[in-house]
Amino acid sequence: MKVTDFLKDWRISLMIALLIISIIVIQPRFDTKGALVTGVSLPASTFLTKDLIITKVNGFLINDSNDFNSVISQLSVNDSVEITYKSKGLFAKESTTYPFMLVLKDNQVYSGISVSDVSFSNIEFGIDLVGGSKITLSPAEVVTAEDLENVKMILENRLNVYGFKEIPINILTDLTGNNYIKIEFPSSISISDVEKLLESEGVFDARVGNETVFLREDITSICIVNSDDCPSRVIASQNGFQFTFGLQISQEGADKFANVTKDLQRSGFGSNCYLNETISFYLDNEVLEGSSLNIGCTLAGTTIRNPVISGYGKTRDEAILRMKELKSMIQSDKLPVKMNIENIEVISPKLGGAFLSNIVMVFVLAIICVDIIIAIRYKNFKIALPIVFVTLT
Repeated sequence: MKVTDFLKDWRISLMIALLIISIIVIQPRFDTKGALVTGVSLPASTFLTKDLIITKVNGFLINDSNDFNSVISQLSVNDSVEITYKSKGLFAKESTTYPFMLVLKDNQVYSGISVSDVSFSNIEFGIDLVGGSKITLSPAEVVTAEDLENVKMILENRLNVYGFKEIPINILTDLTGNNYIKIEFPSSISISDVEKLLESEGVFDARVGNETVFLREDITSICIVNSDDCPSRVIASQNGFQFTFGLQISQEGADKFANVTKDLQRSGFGSNCYLNETISFYLDNEVLEGSSLNIGCTLAGTTIRNPVISGYGKTRDEAILRMKELKSMIQSDKLPVKMNIENIEVISPKLGGAFLSNIVMVFVLAIICVDIIIAIRYKNFKIALPIVFVTLT
């Protein structure tokens, strides 16, 4: 068989096409200089997002995460910072942020940026390979499965606010029936930062436009169990399923809401009439993703202490999940149940790197051994070459 005939075989063509697609998806990088943004919050969140690569700080070249942390540590509170960054793309161009000032947080200079070294590809390894921390939390009191799910959602909201999205959070149950929450953090987040994040209380507020209408202390209660006085339910509707739950607001919060909304413009008619501003929930001055809600025209300028929040989902489960998410956002300033840190397991990046190197070495040796055996067995270049090619791909 000629090489050209070999390449014309549809199976070989399919394999080559899949190989090319996999390379495009993986995006191998030969230049891993810079520091990868793994989390971002104020004061940097106005200018940066997660997954950008920082190449310079105030003109200083950044080769890895150690360089970034070293440069930041030499600056002082209120010092101006300019970040030069680029995206992960192969031909990405560099951009520079507007100057922003460092702040003081927990008696330390704080930029609001967490970084790690740039990976050689888009392949994301678990913390067993790249290092990190596994933290197990246990409730300090007896809780229901719904309480624990609520704690999980609140933790997800708090982590999202600080730029740590897609961090695995799982509910575990041991053989004796005890419940735990397990969180896996990358090595770029220190243990002390994790403990502060879990134990500290945030500042929650609700805003209409840019005006704060009430704080967390203005919310006296959230309807958890459905009742006539305090609804919390999901019912079938024409467009799928509608969820509804109520709040109890202080008189001061209700008055502030009425004052802010009384002069807002209206759009739409009847039940589809809404004010031109939405109400959104904020935690530590960062808007909670997915928290913006429309305000019905009938509420404009109205002092109401028992507002009802409603929304829709295509399925019943989707509506229930959305309702739980909104409830957890309102409670995201602090956990409704005290959680104790049961165990902290720290995995060194060096240990994971050595393990990954061993895997690659064993893989390469296995391919070489298989190819040698094939060459010896067939003693025919035309037969052995396709098989060797397949093993290498």
